[in-house]
This record gives sequence, structure tokens and C-alpha cells, in this order.
Amino acid sequence: MNIFSSIFKAFKDGATEMGEPVVDTNDIHSFEQSIAKASLQLSQAKQSQKEVQAKLAQNEALVKTSQISIGQKETQAIAASEAGDEAKALSIAGSIITENEQLSSQKELSNYLHDSLTTIDRQIASLTREISEMKAQLSQVKATDAVHKVQSDLSSQYTQLPSAKESLAKLKAQQAETQASIEVAKEVNDFLRDSDSLQSTSLDEKLAQAAKRNAEMPDSQQENQAAHQMLNKLKSQQKDD
Repeated sequence: MNIFSSIFKAFKDGATEMGEPVVDTNDIHSFEQSIAKASLQLSQAKQSQKEVQAKLAQNEALVKTSQISIGQKETQAIAASEAGDEAKALSIAGSIITENEQLSSQKELSNYLHDSLTTIDRQIASLTREISEMKAQLSQVKATDAVHKVQSDLSSQYTQLPSAKESLAKLKAQQAETQASIEVAKEVNDFLRDSDSLQSTSLDEKLAQAAKRNAEMPDSQQENQAAHQMLNKLKSQQKDD
């Protein structure tokens, strides 16, 4: 199996595993070299084609020249014969025979060059199509190989997703725990602040209520209370003496 067939078989069958190149790199390189050689042959064939075309054109020009010369000599031979100069007429007739032989060889060569040029044209057209197809298929092989490599890279990334998702879940759990701690601390601070406020308010209310009771106490009661206090004070002093 040549390199061309092996590459197309690999391209048809595809890679055995995801990410595996369709064909070996050396096979692709060898195929590229084959295309390069074929392209060189095509270039040489086109050059030969031009040379054959030039020879054919040159030989056809000689055929036309010989045909004109033969026609002229035929006229001259007849004129010489009519003029009674048989020797000259025979000499011209001999040269006509020689030129006819040359003309025959020239026509054979023209036919050969024409047939050869037809074959060369057909071969060049076939080789051109084959090279074009080889290049197109090689591009497909390389493109498929590149696609498989990308798919392989993506596949390896997919295999890493579960661990990445697990890490993300851990991060979110840690963040949720931290947020919960912050909210608990805030609630405790708010509770302590509210408790201090309630205690302060309760003391202020008690003082205000006592002051209110004193303010509402009748003057007689206040004076009686003051008198009792003074009497008790005097009794205390007397005991000390």
C-alpha cells in the first residue's frame, strides 16, 4: 500500500482514540514530499509541453514553406518544358521529388508532434487534477487531525471539571460559614446594645417615678416627714451625750 492509499485509509477509518492523530506525522511528511515531487513533474511536463508546441509550430511552418516551394517549382518545370528546355524541366522535377520527400518527413514529424502534444496535454490535465485532489485530501487529513487534538484537549478539561466543581462547592461552603459567623456576631452585638439600652431606660424611669412621687407628695406630709427626721436626729444626739 503506497503512502497515498495509507493516508486515505487512515482518513476514512478515523483515529482509534480521541485526540490520536489521524496518521503518523512521518506519513504526512512523506505524503507532502510526494505532492512536491508530483508538482515538480507537472512543472517539467508543462515545460516539455511548451517545447513540443514550439517544435510543432516550427515544423508546420517548414511544411507550409515546402508546399509553397514545391508549388512554385512545379510551375517552373511546366514552363521550362513548354519552352522546350527539357533539361531544366527535368532538373526542376528532380528537386521537386526531393522536396516532396522532405515534405513527407516533415508531415510525419508534425503528426507525431501533434499526437505527442495531445498525449502530453491529457497527462498534464490528469496530473493537475490528481495533485489538486491530493492537496485537498491532505488538507482534510490535517484539519481532522487538528479537530481531534482540540477534542482531546476539551475532553481532558471535562475530566477536570468534577474536581473544579468540588473546589467551588468548598469555597461556597466556607463563604457561607463565614457569612453566618458575621451575622451571628452582629446579632449578639445588637442584643447586647439593646440590653444596655433597656437597663439604662429602666433606671431612668425609676428615678423619674421617684421624683414624680416626691413632687406629688403633699406639703404637710413633707413637713411632717422632715419633723420626724429632725426629732430622730435630736434623740440620737442626746443618747450620745
